Amino acid sequence: MRRTWLMFCVLLCVQFSSAYSQEFGEENTRLSDFRSIGIGAAAHRFEAAAGNSLPDSLRIHFSSTAGIIEYRDLTTHIAFSYTPYTINGTSQTALSLSAESAYDIPLSQSRPDFSGQRLFLPIVISTNYVKASGSSHFTKDFNIGSLGIGAGIKYRYIGDSFGLQIFGVGCILVSSQGFSAETGTSTSVIAEASLMLPEVIGNGIIVGYHFETQSWSLSNAAYNYRRQFQGPFIGIFF
Repeated sequence: MRRTWLMFCVLLCVQFSSAYSQEFGEENTRLSDFRSIGIGAAAHRFEAAAGNSLPDSLRIHFSSTAGIIEYRDLTTHIAFSYTPYTINGTSQTALSLSAESAYDIPLSQSRPDFSGQRLFLPIVISTNYVKASGSSHFTKDFNIGSLGIGAGIKYRYIGDSFGLQIFGVGCILVSSQGFSAETGTSTSVIAEASLMLPEVIGNGIIVGYHFETQSWSLSNAAYNYRRQFQGPFIGIFF
């Protein structure tokens, strides 16, 4: 558990040091420099993956709606989600913290003011912590932190009246159950489409749709699970 928080905090420090280099004290509504705080909702499905060693009665499984609070800019996404669900008549909750930070390698030239359309190869550092509980003391709670790297493709258009960004990335991560011996790997795919609208409300807003799937394979097969997470979001520039 401590290792998970350490990995997460290190990545947050890296991301926010980059954000502060954009001069938070300056009012800047350029779409290429936006920062937003927002909310979202997602259909969250969690179930056993192939090779899970637990009997069906002890597996964690649910399909419910998650509430999300998040921070975004063009290359960073930090989110906290809360998912209430019922399993075998027992009320439980799933929590997750996630962060992705991308270094975008341009595949096409841009104008001096970064406007117009461009294609990028994003190199992504990704970390997340996911917690889900079963319905009895005999069920192994899922309590896994992951850290990894990935790459994909990203399209971005920046204009005077709106901005558009669409991307998809795949990641491979090292996963761990706290300080225990249950370690292994996980793979994830993240895809997103977002529309940025300046000065609609305040300095502007961002709206979009986020899709994410992740599958874990650990040395203890009782922790082999997968989840799918998708839904709309909206944020306000600051």
